[in-house]
Parts: sequence; structure tokens; C-alpha cells
Amino acid sequence: MFTSDSRATLQLLAHRLGELLNAPPQRIAFGAHASSATVTFGHHTFMVEAKDGSSAANILAGLKRLADTPPGARPLLAVPSMSGIGQHLCERAGVSWIDGAGRAHFAEPSRRVGIAC
Repeated sequence: MFTSDSRATLQLLAHRLGELLNAPPQRIAFGAHASSATVTFGHHTFMVEAKDGSSAANILAGLKRLADTPPGARPLLAVPSMSGIGQHLCERAGVSWIDGAGRAHFAEPSRRVGIAC
């Protein structure tokens, strides 16, 4: 799922996210950084930050970028392979994640949903 082309990676992630949510993405807007995009599915908007590595440092850098997620959007971190420490860091920050294997965890204030594929 992760390619050397950041935009292609973000498009693939948006479509995989659409498969998980059972709705195609309606809009993909690329951000100021090559690794970021806003993806909209109906009434749901995700601010996506894709990192090309899964180290704790990459996770923390992604979480730092997602700290500025606008109101109404849900932060989502995408990495090639989410580690246990990465899961813990995302959970502590209240940030959803998806990885290249298609595993995902959606953090919401009212509920948490984990998907393992």
C-alpha cells in the first residue's frame, strides 16, 4: 500500500479506508505537506498523516502534525506496520490509525472500533 509516491500512497489509503467504512471517498484534498491529506466520506472527514516508517519517532512526528487537526475532522495516522508501542501512543493521543496490512483502529470519543484484516 505504501509507495515512493506520497500522493499515490494517500490515494490508496483513502480507498482502503473507504473499504473499511463501506463508503467510497467523496473528496481527497492533499495538504501542505507531501504526507498529509484530508479525506471526506459523507459527513465524516479524516485528516490523514502518512509516515513511511513505523518507529516510535515516526509515530510521534505524525501525532505532532495531527495535533493541529481542525474541529470536525478526525485525525488518522497511517504507517506501513503499526507496532504495539505505536498503538499505545495513538491510543494515548486519541488518534485513529491504519497500516499497510489493512489493520486499523478508529478512536472516537463515544466508542472505539478495531479492525484486523
